[in-house]
Amino acid sequence: MLLLGTMRKGIKYKVVLFLAFAGFLWAGSSYAADVSFSVRYQSNLLFQGQTVLPAPGTVTLNDMNGVPRTINAQSALALLANIDAASPAFSVSKLQYFPGFSPPSLYLKCITIPAEVVEACDNWLYVVNGTSPNLGMDQYILQGG
Repeated sequence: MLLLGTMRKGIKYKVVLFLAFAGFLWAGSSYAADVSFSVRYQSNLLFQGQTVLPAPGTVTLNDMNGVPRTINAQSALALLANIDAASPAFSVSKLQYFPGFSPPSLYLKCITIPAEVVEACDNWLYVVNGTSPNLGMDQYILQGG
């Protein structure tokens, strides 16, 4: 489960993302893992569904200054971006790049929720399968099992 929350003008905003490996499709020596993913904003479920963990590789996402940044295609952030591209319920609207982090990292600054006409920003926390990783979402690599 990914749990995201932010404070804005004294009101607590929460977006909850849930990841759980639901199964595997075996094809020879390789597999594709299905991932359950949910995005929640306060009490509203914005997205819930299955998605396939992408093949190993990289993807490029633009930071909030329009600079392209390459990340692992199997990272939690890349999976969120894939779901964003397929769902009109929310959009990753601002990714801030921090070259001073070790390793340099993208920070999920804002998610825009069109139905709520709100951009929920800052103080993000995410949880995967009940654990809060000590890595940024772009550095946390999902895997089967």
